[in-house]
Amino acid sequence: MDFNISAEYGIPVLKVNIGTNYQLLPYVEEYFSMEGGEHQLERGGSSTRSFEGGIHLDQIEEFNDLCSKILQYADEFWKEYGLENYYQPNIKEAWSNQHHRGDETLVHTHSGSPIVATYYLKAPENSGRLYFENPLEYHQCHEPRANINRRYVDIKDGTLIIFPGFLKHGTEASKTDLPRTVLAINFGYENRKPVITQLKNVRSIL
Repeated sequence: MDFNISAEYGIPVLKVNIGTNYQLLPYVEEYFSMEGGEHQLERGGSSTRSFEGGIHLDQIEEFNDLCSKILQYADEFWKEYGLENYYQPNIKEAWSNQHHRGDETLVHTHSGSPIVATYYLKAPENSGRLYFENPLEYHQCHEPRANINRRYVDIKDGTLIIFPGFLKHGTEASKTDLPRTVLAINFGYENRKPVITQLKNVRSIL
């Protein structure tokens, strides 16, 4: 499994292109046409999280293969990040945001999730880069560093980014009329092995 781990402010961030999934765009467009509400973290644009109760795209059959593939990369990142190997990531929720000209995502974190992912179903040129903000900004404000507060990540169709949920991030305002469509995922975690297997191993040792 090929991927690149970079260090943003000393924090690991996975970036890899896992291929396009244009066949999923009509499903997302259908949900946006049904309601297409604006989420509180979005300035303009639409989010399936705005629907009452939310629409969990990971529970829709057509998204199963893509979500399974993303989950494999999430597991690799989980290990690279040094999280407890007794556990493995699982998908808590998956939703989609769509931006047009002038739309953006405000700076935020996913503090309730150990790791999160964004996958770009469609990312036209000039539709806005993902950026990260320095979590140590207030501690390093007196240090002579260049470009300390914000770092940008170039994206294109098929790009997958996975990073810790506490890392502040947002997206630039789009400068094109073509829509940018993103699948976003919050991960939780579960036991990597069934508890009963763990108990059997303990008995065998005793």
